[in-house]
Amino acid sequence: MDDGKHRVLFYVKGVPHSFYREQFLVCPENTEYIPSTPLLEQGERTAVEFAKGNPIKEAAKNFGRAGMKLIGIPSVGTVSTDCELVHSAETLLSSNKPWVVDFEDASSLCWFDPGMLKGHSRWMIEKLIKDRKCMKMLPWTDAARRNIESHLNLSDYEDRIEVVYPAVRPKALPVRKKKETVDFLFVGKYFYSKGGMETVAAFDRLSKTHDVRLHMVTRVPPDVKKRFEGNKNMIFYNRISEAELNSLYATADVFMLPYHLDSLGYVIMEAMAQGLPCIISDNYAGKELVEDGVSGLLVKDRIENYRFDDNFRTVVPPISRDEDTLFFNQLQAPSEAYLSQVHAAMLRFAEDGSFRNQAARNSYALTTSGKFSPGAKKAALKRIYEECLKK
Repeated sequence: MDDGKHRVLFYVKGVPHSFYREQFLVCPENTEYIPSTPLLEQGERTAVEFAKGNPIKEAAKNFGRAGMKLIGIPSVGTVSTDCELVHSAETLLSSNKPWVVDFEDASSLCWFDPGMLKGHSRWMIEKLIKDRKCMKMLPWTDAARRNIESHLNLSDYEDRIEVVYPAVRPKALPVRKKKETVDFLFVGKYFYSKGGMETVAAFDRLSKTHDVRLHMVTRVPPDVKKRFEGNKNMIFYNRISEAELNSLYATADVFMLPYHLDSLGYVIMEAMAQGLPCIISDNYAGKELVEDGVSGLLVKDRIENYRFDDNFRTVVPPISRDEDTLFFNQLQAPSEAYLSQVHAAMLRFAEDGSFRNQAARNSYALTTSGKFSPGAKKAALKRIYEECLKK
């Protein structure tokens, strides 16, 4: 190109999640991203987007996925472009140009079904990765790197695998007013699997002894709402605007997401970009997101959603109906030991203002100059793209 920039096709299959609209904006120096869909450039949405789904479209998408999974075909995109390189979002490619792919978990390359990481579909995935046009595999986290290396035979291709953390642009820190109440904020699409039950139960206990308030942005089951309706310091939200969500971030002092089923939890990084310390679980990549006692607090997950070798456990679809029921029952009824962990983490933040403020500063720094900052990701991708284009 005349301006000396490398043209890279930013490829997203289907409707892009807000996560990828954010990553599209983190473009390395000397690079121009060409969007595969205009939706990548159409505004910004945050975690509140969960309330805007189209059930008919979701049903059609799930039907198509079920058919591909039935015949053992992984998620593959076909690309023909005049760009120099393609950066693909969680989709393996058949492309006329060199390509790289980022991913959160090995199963994301095959419709989020770990059962496809064997047999014919595994052979197809390995064949695409070993193709000479596949230049780099970019796991979002070290947990994802270990995950794909444990599932696939890539021992001769380890030089193609490199962790590149997602980035989030830090927001201008809001002016937080001095107040006596400590506000906790929970944002998650799925109430039970994101740790909603233990959050409300632990908070209910804490609110009996401390001046605290909890904001829950999620789909709270009616029976749970009824159970805690007497606690006026617990506020439930379903549909809220982006402006309202940003207002909650500005009000909050601590972000909560003690999840059981997630590979990254991008909303955690969004909270960090708002200057909030976090309480999350330690499973999968949790220990890479939050440094315990520094930028937040980790609680030890009570359900083995991820095996000890970091392989993503098959929960949806379940291995068996009995396992699915057992998993759901455990989510609905947190053990006393686990509730005590969550309560202890909330208690420390409620009582120790100095720790809370320092953790908030450390959390925000991860998005301004640390591993989740735009600068860190831009530098890594600039080097990787240039290395790919030299080969």
